[in-house]
Amino acid sequence: MTDTAQNKVRYGLKDVTIIPITADDGSTLTYGTPFAQPGATDLSIDPVGDAFDVEADDTKFYSADNNQGYSGKLTITNIVDNFYSQVLGETASANGGFEENSNSQTHPFAIAFRIAGDAKNQRFVFRKATATRPSIGSSTRGSKSDISTQELDITLLPNYSGSIKVREPEDPDKSIAEWATAVLTPDAG
Repeated sequence: MTDTAQNKVRYGLKDVTIIPITADDGSTLTYGTPFAQPGATDLSIDPVGDAFDVEADDTKFYSADNNQGYSGKLTITNIVDNFYSQVLGETASANGGFEENSNSQTHPFAIAFRIAGDAKNQRFVFRKATATRPSIGSSTRGSKSDISTQELDITLLPNYSGSIKVREPEDPDKSIAEWATAVLTPDAG
């Protein structure tokens, strides 16, 4: 029997998982080992690419969407070390820290996450993403402690075959990393 339950509302964000892109030969993306990025507090992404119209014969003759993916922000409580090294290109230092070099290059990645719903949870994986370096900031503790967050500007792009994202109902038998790896391998482009 097919599950026909439809969500009336969506809420929550959890299980953010990063899958580094380890190779890009110009036609196929190869993905590395997924790692968790816990502490996501907000994900806000908007479509990129404008609709365009062609006027002819005194009417709107043709209309199409120019889908170039999405861009937005991922807000998290603390960026994990794997993200700094595998995505932002920082190198580990001898004392256990990380060094950012002006010549370092950021690396693309896939990103997967889960959004809950009143009827069923949904999983998403975006096949190719890029991120900018986060701002650095915090504030002093007073009588009330506010948690500082870090914000990443992210761009979610189509892969070589044009696929941007996959959205599926949650499978309770697979972790988000297992599911994303299965969806991404082999990548169609």
